[in-house]
Amino acid sequence: IGLLLPLATSLNGATQKQEARITGIVHDVRLVTGGGATHAASANESVREGMTVRTGTASRVEITFADQTIARLGANSVFDFKDTRNLELKDGTMLLQAPRNAKGAKIHAAGFVAALTGTTTVLESYPTHYKVLVLEGTGRLYRPSHLGDSILVEAGQMVFGQPNAALS
Repeated sequence: IGLLLPLATSLNGATQKQEARITGIVHDVRLVTGGGATHAASANESVREGMTVRTGTASRVEITFADQTIARLGANSVFDFKDTRNLELKDGTMLLQAPRNAKGAKIHAAGFVAALTGTTTVLESYPTHYKVLVLEGTGRLYRPSHLGDSILVEAGQMVFGQPNAALS
């Protein structure tokens, strides 16, 4: 029994890191499971690895992670929850607030990754363009398959461009 308790605690901690909670909903917010089933989201519902969050017209949602990182999605947004460190903004807008003591997050969008720790950042990702505005802290944008193609974005700076184009 002494050996099972640490293992159970470790597994519970691993599970907790792989999910977040919906802490605010305005209008039409839907969750899509890995199997494709869709349902209306509800307050305090878990968002787990492999799920997609979709907001409708004039809708928004707030998602809070175990490390107190907060993601707020605007209207007509699509967000994939890969795990608590890798998120994908497929379409729409997101405000991400990651506390300094959080381990940080990587937001995949429009062919780049935004590595964020201790920041408040607004991201916009659409088929024709993207924007990243760092409100506080510092973030790094990079293209995973292009060694050396990265830029540091500090508080008050904004980067915008076309999906999959070189960062500048």
